[in-house]
Amino acid sequence: ITLLLSSSLISNVAFAEHTGDNENDGFQVIDYENPVPGNTGEIVARGTAGDHISWLFQNHVLTITGYGEMSTDTEFSFLGSSVFQVVFEGDILTISDRCFYHCTSLQTAELPNTLKSIGDSAFFYTNIAELVLPYGCETIGNGVFSFSTLQRISIPDTVSQIGNEAFGFMPEPEEPLPYAYSSVHATIVCNSDSYAAQY
Repeated sequence: ITLLLSSSLISNVAFAEHTGDNENDGFQVIDYENPVPGNTGEIVARGTAGDHISWLFQNHVLTITGYGEMSTDTEFSFLGSSVFQVVFEGDILTISDRCFYHCTSLQTAELPNTLKSIGDSAFFYTNIAELVLPYGCETIGNGVFSFSTLQRISIPDTVSQIGNEAFGFMPEPEEPLPYAYSSVHATIVCNSDSYAAQY
């Protein structure tokens, strides 16, 4: 991971970058300011997310480019609230488990047309309001949109598997439902005879 940081930033949040061979040591902590809309922060980071997939983070936009499947350990939670938008470029087939976990400022995601599956908790605790899954997508994992602010999602007929609590944690009937803790109010747009409608 390469991080280029402006010297004028104030320390609020930390990146941890692995610099050693032992998983118990060799971490360098790099502080940077919590970005807010209108403040790009001049943060730049890049890396890989699979054999044929790379990513670039700049000006609050995370661009993921390439083809094939993401590495199963790809997670961008270390970017935290600095990610506002995700753009996929190329023929990417999968989104890994916990990929955008706790990216609390993430508002939009342009998914690849080639997407086949979304891993468990991939958009957990994000701020995406609306999402359209591409035709050809087959699997939505467990808890994908739990603790998010999802309001509307379009699911194609090709989806044949939706995991437990994919759209939020269902409380007991007598319990109040804090909106910030669940996405169960989301509107699912799908055909009446589709798997999504049965779900």
